[in-house]
Amino acid sequence: MRASERFEIEILLTGVRDVIPTARWSWDDARQTVSVRLGSDDEKRVRKQLDRTFLFSCRKKRKTGSSPVAGLILQMHGGLRDGQQLWLSDPGCASGTYALSKPWVDGENLTLVLGVWSGEDQSDRVLISSIRKIFGVH
Repeated sequence: MRASERFEIEILLTGVRDVIPTARWSWDDARQTVSVRLGSDDEKRVRKQLDRTFLFSCRKKRKTGSSPVAGLILQMHGGLRDGQQLWLSDPGCASGTYALSKPWVDGENLTLVLGVWSGEDQSDRVLISSIRKIFGVH
């Protein structure tokens, strides 16, 4: 991955983090992602940021067919269920970042998952280390 691509990913993720500065993020070692529980007030602000900064968004399974990257990400997360939404920074690029919202049954909370993909190297240690620093997870 080129340094410029890594830098763009870091900027995008920092922008999402800054919308909810007091959030307590967690690290998923198996998927190499960060996640956070959001209430309805935070959810609105985050959705606005995601819609503004991510180029691709889908709520329906059939729309993911237009992006092989979306299909792979959703396969890793068990598919796209009712109420869930996937955002991709740029599905046409070899690497980028994604966000996946997973509403809770209570209708008041959701889990937001943020991760990256790279067609070149899924275990980009520099990028993973940077993500962990951005979100303060160990």
